[in-house]
Amino acid sequence: MALKILWTEFAEKELKEIFNYYHEKANYQVAKNLIDGIYNATLKLAAQPEIGQIEELLIARKEGFRYLVFKVIKLFIG
Repeated sequence: MALKILWTEFAEKELKEIFNYYHEKANYQVAKNLIDGIYNATLKLAAQPEIGQIEELLIARKEGFRYLVFKVIKLFIG
């Protein structure tokens, strides 16, 4: 069962900051590839939530949060 992806305002801001940082420090293509990778990882997690590990710090919540790590970024779904 695919889940709907909802990006929080904070997550969108962080994504823009990641893009801007890598665009400045490396180049546009590196920044774009990283953002595309993050986005594609969220699509995978939404399509197959069970591939993500259970987030132990949020185990008491009924939503059943899971996460996937892409490079050094932890992506949550719940």
